[in-house]
Amino acid sequence: KKIEFCNINSLAGEWTIDFESPDFAKSGMFCISGPTGSGKTSILDAICLGLYGMTPRLDAIVGDSNEAMTYGTKNCYAKVTFECRGSVYSACWKQHRAPRTNKLQKYTWVLVNETTCSTEASFSKQSEIEATMTRVIGLDFDQFTKSMMLAQGEFNKFLKCKENERAAILEKL
Repeated sequence: KKIEFCNINSLAGEWTIDFESPDFAKSGMFCISGPTGSGKTSILDAICLGLYGMTPRLDAIVGDSNEAMTYGTKNCYAKVTFECRGSVYSACWKQHRAPRTNKLQKYTWVLVNETTCSTEASFSKQSEIEATMTRVIGLDFDQFTKSMMLAQGEFNKFLKCKENERAAILEKL
């Protein structure tokens, strides 16, 4: 339905991609294109951060390091609004620096069922985020990135993975 994000990699500032806007709604397909460094993969990173709190090209964000946050900024977030099994959800991952010390604070992640207006989960632990999203959408992070994202060379990995792994992913889709 929608991606909202701020200060993710090369895309400084706030950004919104509304897949229900007329520009997207009239077409069943779209392409993310542009020159190297323009932010194409940053959009995919925002989707993964919002849903799972990590990205395929970066390790999990822990401690005092966040390579996904735009250099020199004080905060970042990624929020993904999606529909699954008849309910609308929003998953939002956020991280910021402390005002006085500039020290990176622990990230937070919240999953809201927008249909019932209730908070489904709120975590700052990677394993809990992934377990929740696996329950909600039926795909763990690895399955999601292999079947839905296929960013920068991941399609080749999907094709070369073991037949039973590929079959399990396709069955869930």
